[in-house]
Amino acid sequence: MAVRLPRPSPSRLSNYCHEQIALSLTLLVIAGLFGRTLRNFQNIDLGFQRENVAIFDIDPTSLGYRGQRLRTFLRSVVGRARAIPGVRSAALSGMTPMSNYMNSVMVSSPEKSQPDLFMAFQSGQRGIFTTSHSAPRRA
Repeated sequence: MAVRLPRPSPSRLSNYCHEQIALSLTLLVIAGLFGRTLRNFQNIDLGFQRENVAIFDIDPTSLGYRGQRLRTFLRSVVGRARAIPGVRSAALSGMTPMSNYMNSVMVSSPEKSQPDLFMAFQSGQRGIFTTSHSAPRRA
């Protein structure tokens, strides 16, 4: 015995087609806006030069470096990096730009007339701002 399914009406098929087109156009518009937003992100001033800058993370403490041996190793790494032909500057930093780390201090005044001061800072070796082509900024 064969089961017969009801045939959809032409108006129902037409509505379904219109809904698919509307949804597709909406998704295309959203994708275009998202693409434009990503393109605009390329032009945002991040406060440091992104081109021709190499940033890498090392953890010599995981290999047992401690104390004076660690300091000697890190000085050696920076010295060797500076000796590479074409390198203009090299420095160590406690955190890198866009790394999701931040050192900060909240300073409060006992006087209510003075607002609290929030200071974010980057710790690093002398020359870190030259190396990253950035400068300290006030918010």
